[in-house]
Amino acid sequence: MSDSPRPPREWRFYIQDMLGFAEKCLAYTEGMDQQTFTSSGMTYDATLRNLELIGEAATHVPDDIRAAHPDIPWRMVIATRNRLIHAYLGIDEDTIWSIIRDDIPALITKLEEIPRTACECHITKTPSSSRQLPSIWSDSLAGSRCMPITTRTSGRTAFWGGLPTARWC
Repeated sequence: MSDSPRPPREWRFYIQDMLGFAEKCLAYTEGMDQQTFTSSGMTYDATLRNLELIGEAATHVPDDIRAAHPDIPWRMVIATRNRLIHAYLGIDEDTIWSIIRDDIPALITKLEEIPRTACECHITKTPSSSRQLPSIWSDSLAGSRCMPITTRTSGRTAFWGGLPTARWC
């Protein structure tokens, strides 16, 4: 084995990971109601694990990228991961089911809106607020290769951040 450190992973891959984990949550629970889900054993565990992984991947998305996409509730996603990992005060099954049914589809939609390539980042208009594009986008254009990200189409319109904070884990 080599002792050389691995290069840091590109942030776009973490977005792609989040999409994959979110889609697994929906696939695993498709056709289930809450009662079936909570009593399903392996499906329940696998789905919670993917919710944890969504939050873990979100921790690796740089702050300036998160700031450029304020419609994604990054802090809530990460906080949910922490609650699931450490089981602070137990896990509220109603909240988990609400996240799976209402928030995950919205998260997929919002993540798909993030530019798919480095080039698109530089061509994209300034976010809806008057903020400037993050410096990582303008600084990385020179000499960089565009790295495409596969996007998926969900057609869902719910909004992850639409739930009151008190309903989160």
